[in-house]
Amino acid sequence: MKALITGGAGFIGSHLADRLIKDGHKVTVIDNLSAGDDNLAHIKTLGVDFHQVDIASYDAIKDIFKGQDTVFHLAAMNRAGRSIADPLGAHAANATGTLNVFEAARQAKVTRGIVFVSSSSVLGGSEGTLTADTPYNPLHPYGVGKAVGEMYAKIYNDLYDQNITILRYFSIYGPRQKGNLDYPAVIAKLVMLAFQGKPLTVYGDGKQLRNYTYVDDAVEATIKAVSAKVPKNRILHVANPNEYSILDIVEAIKRLVPGKVEIVYEALVAPEPRRNFPDTSETQKFLDWAPRVDLEEGVKRYIDWYKNNLHHFVKE
Repeated sequence: MKALITGGAGFIGSHLADRLIKDGHKVTVIDNLSAGDDNLAHIKTLGVDFHQVDIASYDAIKDIFKGQDTVFHLAAMNRAGRSIADPLGAHAANATGTLNVFEAARQAKVTRGIVFVSSSSVLGGSEGTLTADTPYNPLHPYGVGKAVGEMYAKIYNDLYDQNITILRYFSIYGPRQKGNLDYPAVIAKLVMLAFQGKPLTVYGDGKQLRNYTYVDDAVEATIKAVSAKVPKNRILHVANPNEYSILDIVEAIKRLVPGKVEIVYEALVAPEPRRNFPDTSETQKFLDWAPRVDLEEGVKRYIDWYKNNLHHFVKE
């Protein structure tokens, strides 16, 4: 299979490239390296065909889609804070860029369809159990852009029979995720602080529940989505069904990082749901998928990677 990954030099995209190459597929990567080039040397050693271009430019990407069997669309401006600071850039990447990807794939007659990676951020302010039918409720431009992408996916499926499968990722974490970004993911940031000997900052009471999902499990679901018989326009949630609080993460880090780990509590920067539990029953049904890595094991793997790759990936 010839597979194109947009955002293939990023955290999740580089893991997807690893897996596809391991499985014997030919991989092409599009990435503008806006999130950094830490993974670039690694994916080049895999033998991928790399193109440093921006999906916001249709003319720059359209020819790269020719001859591809499938497309995994992961490229995005993917942090809420970044999108709030730069809403125009977020729209260009997440809405216009996604439209460009779908149109380039349509014109190139990609044969095995597209897997579009969306985000739980489309439901950001929703409480309780979240299903594919939960109304959109984004809290920032990133969530809006992903919601627009989902709507474009449905339009392209309905009007052009494009065969786009929509996956919503929930709180993906794992190796190659960096804690020193302007808007870091929580596990990466807390592990970095612990190794720096700094207190771990917990916002609110730390009892907010989320479904942290290890990157290898997310990649497994993403690859399965290519050949699975998913009903048209059905959205699948990719999430670990086990709920964990910030304090659960802190306790895991305290068990796994040597030395004393201190905690400081600060007020929430903005209101957030106490619990937004994703229904993954249809993902399990249609993809024959279930996550294998629990929080303790996932944090351990991340810490092992952090210690072994500190100077390569984390600039402190």
